[in-house]
Amino acid sequence: MYVHRGKKGISPLIASVLVIGMVVVTASIVFFWGKGFTEEIIEKEGAVSTQRLNCATDVKINVLSENSGLLTIENAGSGRVDAFSLVVDGVAEEQVVSIEPGNTQQIASSVQPGQKVDIIPKIRIGAGVFQPCSSQKVTYKV
Repeated sequence: MYVHRGKKGISPLIASVLVIGMVVVTASIVFFWGKGFTEEIIEKEGAVSTQRLNCATDVKINVLSENSGLLTIENAGSGRVDAFSLVVDGVAEEQVVSIEPGNTQQIASSVQPGQKVDIIPKIRIGAGVFQPCSSQKVTYKV
């Protein structure tokens, strides 16, 4: 039998290099996946935060009058209002009606004489998605 004494250390060296290479490749894949994932979350949360700030600073509504279930609402803020939630006796009605700053609009509701209605303005944050501005809620008694 013939034994190669000088080649015993080559196999463990190659194995170590391969393991280190696989770890580096796996770490790179996880890093780049995570980077894209976190950037997407930051972008979405940034848009929502901006809209929440707009709710607090740019949105203000006033109810001018009520006539036969029609509420006349004025946009007294500096930002556009895109929709409303009308809450009458715990039941919410959604109204998608846009009001530009300084304008008024009539909104139909099921409010009856003697009832209170909570009017919550909403602003659009995406296609068919609205952010309620609960801090700007107005309660009106008919």
